[in-house]
Amino acid sequence: MADISGSAIDNLSKRITEKLKEPPWNMTNQKPQHIKSIFGLFLYDAAYLNFLVLNATLAEGENFRDGRKMMEKARHMNFRGLTGEVQMDNLGDREPNYWVYRYDQDLGKMNHYMKIYMSQPEGKRDQIIVNICVVVLCIVVIASVAASTLRRRRDERELNMMLWRVNYTDIEFSKIAHGSSMIASSRSIAQDESMVFSARGCGSSVHSLSQTMSRMEDQVFIKVGIIKGINVAVTSVSKESGVVLLHEDLVELKRVDSLL
Repeated sequence: MADISGSAIDNLSKRITEKLKEPPWNMTNQKPQHIKSIFGLFLYDAAYLNFLVLNATLAEGENFRDGRKMMEKARHMNFRGLTGEVQMDNLGDREPNYWVYRYDQDLGKMNHYMKIYMSQPEGKRDQIIVNICVVVLCIVVIASVAASTLRRRRDERELNMMLWRVNYTDIEFSKIAHGSSMIASSRSIAQDESMVFSARGCGSSVHSLSQTMSRMEDQVFIKVGIIKGINVAVTSVSKESGVVLLHEDLVELKRVDSLL
């Protein structure tokens, strides 16, 4: 529609005049006449579209009396008509293009000012789609790489912060003597032995055994604490010992902390 010009109308008028000279009209004295209405050009393109659809239907061996099939053939069909580039959309309707005229005060008439196309030509449209897909793909890849990098940096920062550490005051301590069951057994044995030794008059041996058991009860071999309901062993590490935590150690400690 935006490409309609006087030459297209003049050419159609000449062709109509030539056809009128042929049978069955035989109008040999017919003079060229201008088309009185521009809608005649649209009618011409509409008829031409129907002929193209008919040819496509017959070429595929389908029934040309099936209007639904005929309309499906018209979808996305393109051709160059008298009213410009004819492009059909996915519904079988023509995509409109427009032309703009403005009044020229010096000449006192309307002049063609611009053409407005509502759709890009087929090749350019495909290129635009490809460009959009490439841009979207690049954005997705860059976003994925950036997210992975940020997540890795966040994990490293958390490892270096040593979030698995707990406050010393949060630990509830209890004393457990190493081998306490053995002490209990020895205590019962000592009682039995004391009675035997007393009967035999060996009081000095009983007294020595009692002192040994008393010292064993006062000894603490390991310090045990409770945090979050879990028993933990607590030991002291001096700064001079030079303990170094590797990356693998930090990861393991973080996993243990997540289980608490």
